[in-house]
Amino acid sequence: MEHIEIRKRFQKVTDYSKIKYIHFREILKEKISSGELTQRDVIPEYPLILLHGYWNRPTAWKKFVPFFEVNGYVKGKNLFLFDARGDNKPAIIDIRINAKKLQNLVQHILTLTGSAKVNLLGHSMGGLISRWYIEQLGGNANVHKLIMMGTPNHGSRYLPLFTRIVNFIDNKLEMVEKNKEKIDHIKEQNVLYKNIHEVKLKHQQKEASKEFSPPADLTNVYSPEHTEPVKIILNSLDKREEKNIEKHIQQIATENDIDHLGMAAIQMYPGSDFLTTLGYKGQNNYYLIIGIKGLPEGIGDLLPKGQNDGAVHADSVDLTDVPNSHKVTFKVIHSQLRTKIVVFNQIMSFLVL
Repeated sequence: MEHIEIRKRFQKVTDYSKIKYIHFREILKEKISSGELTQRDVIPEYPLILLHGYWNRPTAWKKFVPFFEVNGYVKGKNLFLFDARGDNKPAIIDIRINAKKLQNLVQHILTLTGSAKVNLLGHSMGGLISRWYIEQLGGNANVHKLIMMGTPNHGSRYLPLFTRIVNFIDNKLEMVEKNKEKIDHIKEQNVLYKNIHEVKLKHQQKEASKEFSPPADLTNVYSPEHTEPVKIILNSLDKREEKNIEKHIQQIATENDIDHLGMAAIQMYPGSDFLTTLGYKGQNNYYLIIGIKGLPEGIGDLLPKGQNDGAVHADSVDLTDVPNSHKVTFKVIHSQLRTKIVVFNQIMSFLVL
């Protein structure tokens, strides 16, 4: 039922019938294939920081953490998970804010471990956070290697589509929350009108039968939660309702920092000021892992032609000045870049080069 509901919402928000739900099945419900895990008897030279991507959280690395632990890494000692989220907010805030957070984390790790440098592994947006730290905040001196997996270095034209889908669902949930007060008051009004109607009906029936006598107990015409007469309650409902809803909306805006929501999506759109400032040139200590098992190649004018991982176009990941020996392509989708054993083995190969 859950997938049926997602399908309905997807079709409604996109209004693009050529995109079939089956194209997103692997992304929505991923099937992890088994493979051989390469174990290396090598003590990691530098601490490693894992940076998750857009819409994700540190738990996105749960498939890879055990693999790293088998290969000599220990969480909290030489393996660390970066949290790109704000306080109780999704990981879609300004990438530059997260780069500053990464700068602070690196300094903390260098002090904690006594290491001269760290290695960074960034999935999707995590790679852009790392690049901004390295190239704009002077982090290059502290980074031995940066491995990027499915990072939209040239932006992602797919992101606005997925953002629309998620925002559509989020807006529906938010509307339910916003209108909770209003719905409660409507229910209360319905109860009051029902009580009034019943009293009037009894009065009419008794008048008609000439057996009418004033009711001994008038509590039926009062709200069960209030002591004011019905007329006073009904007259004040609209003002109370408006005031409470406005207060609730302000509370939601404060708790979720509405001004920052979606900033990362704007920054990752092709040709954005953020990407232009960052540039499209890599470094010799950069490594690129690219996925090419995503959406069908070129769907009308909505998606660009060519290979992609379902969220990022293959060409978008590439950077100039990165040696060909530092680039590898796998037939996996975007989320599988951080779950497939074959990808992990490549990561370890890059780390020990």
